[in-house]
Amino acid sequence: MFLDMSTVLSTDDPHTEFTMSIRLFLKEGQKVDPNLIILPVNGVDEEPIISMPDQAPLNQTDLQANVKLPCNASFEKCKPWGKKWEEVDEEDMQDPEVKFGLTIASDIHPEVICDRICAEWERNGGKKIFVKELRTHDPKHAVVLYEFYNKNNLETIVAEPEQLLTQARDAESLNAMGDFKWDGMDIPVMGCTS
Repeated sequence: MFLDMSTVLSTDDPHTEFTMSIRLFLKEGQKVDPNLIILPVNGVDEEPIISMPDQAPLNQTDLQANVKLPCNASFEKCKPWGKKWEEVDEEDMQDPEVKFGLTIASDIHPEVICDRICAEWERNGGKKIFVKELRTHDPKHAVVLYEFYNKNNLETIVAEPEQLLTQARDAESLNAMGDFKWDGMDIPVMGCTS
């Protein structure tokens, strides 16, 4: 799901503050849904996936893989709307509002997450946060997290769910009588983290 968001940057280091707002979003969102992650914005790349708040990089080039900024995004203070530059003193300059987008995956509907964290988001400088339906965004992969309480070696832990998924796919292929579009497709590569 694609989120349309904005935040006001009021510190002397707006780029770091921007990254910290992304981290705040993920931290607060994971209080609602522990499986909330931020996916790459282009829907083609498989990496990087940000699953922990401290994984949001401070480097803006790296962050752009997961955060979509408009080409005219400005991190500098700006003059108030409708005023001329000659009329504006240094203290009248406004903090920049940076608009951006994120692609997320979650077990709980994103609107529920946005509703729950909205107050905290606004308290920390956030302006808007809402789900944006995009017909053009077609993620190429899904992330499914399984939690196993198993003391086997890693190869066994990975092999067991692969075998279960293979058996389920084959059983559905027999029952679907040719209408099962995943018939014969490989099970996605699985990994294991501790």
